[in-house]
Amino acid sequence: MNPERTPPTPETPPTELEKSPSEEEQFIMDYFSAYEEAAETSRKFRSVFIATSVGCAIPLCCGLTALAAYWSAR
Repeated sequence: MNPERTPPTPETPPTELEKSPSEEEQFIMDYFSAYEEAAETSRKFRSVFIATSVGCAIPLCCGLTALAAYWSAR
């Protein structure tokens, strides 16, 4: 065995402080988790809103165009 080389030491088990986050850290993690969840929900609703707006805008525009054509032809 090479005297310059030492065998690897096993990892030390985490201390009690490393195991569980403090109340402040837990609050921050929960806050950002809720923030990410809200952002994801917002993205979903935004895409539904855009699809609904486009879905309603097309028939509305076509209807108004048809109505304008009808009135101008009278």
